[in-house]
Amino acid sequence: MVDRNKMTRRSLIAATSAVLLPTLARARASKSTPEAYAWPASVDLGGEIQLLDWRLSLADNGARFLAEIRNASSEALIAPTLGVVLPNLKSANNFSWANPFTPVIHPGESTFVVGLAPTGSHGLKDWETVEWTKCQPGDVGFDPRARLEGLDYAIESAVTVRQPDWMECNMSVANLGSKPIRSMRLAGIVRDSVGRICGGTPFSTLINVVGGDELEMVVNVRPVMQMNASPFNFIDDLTGGTASFSVQPPGAVVNQGCPAVMPWNREG
Repeated sequence: MVDRNKMTRRSLIAATSAVLLPTLARARASKSTPEAYAWPASVDLGGEIQLLDWRLSLADNGARFLAEIRNASSEALIAPTLGVVLPNLKSANNFSWANPFTPVIHPGESTFVVGLAPTGSHGLKDWETVEWTKCQPGDVGFDPRARLEGLDYAIESAVTVRQPDWMECNMSVANLGSKPIRSMRLAGIVRDSVGRICGGTPFSTLINVVGGDELEMVVNVRPVMQMNASPFNFIDDLTGGTASFSVQPPGAVVNQGCPAVMPWNREG
């Protein structure tokens, strides 16, 4: 049985958590990333979604951008795709979009979006001005939040950076309610030593936890992860880094695109 006194209770009716304000500090940035940008204040994207921070990687294996978005509401929200336009990039292809790492953003919490930079945006000057758009969600045939309704659980995690390129995450998931956690996944968001999101962990295998039971598991973060959301696309050294986990529905995030940023759909 679960000892409720040992676990930090987490419910889908959770109150809004504290906002992690973005910082302009740069910590252990990749040698191929001379600059990493961040907003000095949050930007309201509409629909209770706030943009807190973003960063850029100009690595040899492709330019990528990552942005932290926060659910400012008291209800779970479907994570949106974000569109980006670079007005300083003199090209018809000065746009792109970034897909969310998780299907759902829990109340008061963050996820991130990650995408490939617009074609030709090789210089930092192209990113001095960025226009962000919250894209309309596509019809994926189901609401990913439905699988989370009625769940009451707690997650404890202990993160150990074994080496600068190896983070070990030991976790326990306790089902504090009566509804079983069935065929769900654990998704981890990785932050660098100054608290900025730099990527995510591989999604866990499907987990099942009946009411009153607890599950323990280990997730490792290594450079061999072949995914756009790998932290090692943005930083070289995870020393001082952290990871936080959430329960997510098993369906993959669909690449919905973002018609709003297409040149023929922009005003003017």
